[in-house]
Amino acid sequence: MVRLTGEALRTGESVLAYFSTFEAVFMTLFWHELLMKINDVSLKLQQKVVTLSNEVSLLVGLGERVRELKQEWQMICRRAGEIANDLEINADLDSASIRMHRRLNERFVAIRSIEQRFNVPWRFGSVGVSEIEQAMASHYGQDGINARELATELQVAQEGIDGEEISVDGSTCPLRLLNVLKRDGLCGAFSQLTLLLRLYLSIPVGVASAERAFSRMSFIKNKFRSTTSQERLNGLSLIAIENDVANSLSYGDLLRD
Repeated sequence: MVRLTGEALRTGESVLAYFSTFEAVFMTLFWHELLMKINDVSLKLQQKVVTLSNEVSLLVGLGERVRELKQEWQMICRRAGEIANDLEINADLDSASIRMHRRLNERFVAIRSIEQRFNVPWRFGSVGVSEIEQAMASHYGQDGINARELATELQVAQEGIDGEEISVDGSTCPLRLLNVLKRDGLCGAFSQLTLLLRLYLSIPVGVASAERAFSRMSFIKNKFRSTTSQERLNGLSLIAIENDVANSLSYGDLLRD
């Protein structure tokens, strides 16, 4: 027979008392509905082909689905009442103890601002010259990218690159676009676009507030962060961006040095 301490016994009694209330039944159903919606989006965000543009669309859809829970409130209450009756629990909910919060839009601000800096290049098949030039002048000068050359390259890309070949689910996939440029030997001709692609692809998909906390990112961080300094992470990002220079290096000579 297991002997519990007084503190453990009191904790167990408190937990049992809570889960014998209608509030516990209701909140279990509510969180199940909410977390299932979040889990569906989280699984899609962990796919390799997902970009920040896809992420913003998924998060906007998630926000709408979560807000729909307000319309499903009474339905959840009815279902909780049926379960409570089966469990012989008094179906009495303290409405003041449960509130719906309206802060979803605030969580999306950071990731949306990042996506807006890059969304014009990925829509180059459907935007006009003036919009391209305006976006280039507004966003890319500070990143070491020649905005005028990038605008010209995007205009040429509209005519010379097959949109279907670089698309996933109807939207441009930056990784496919970069692979096509490299496969066809066009990285030199599209130098600014190539640089932009490498910058963009070094930014991982994160949560709505631009934190990197989805399960795949957490796994990588937890496994390697303890032995990987910030300086090394910055170096790896630089190697990814300056891919041509990295490919020209002799790593054997570097290791011997």
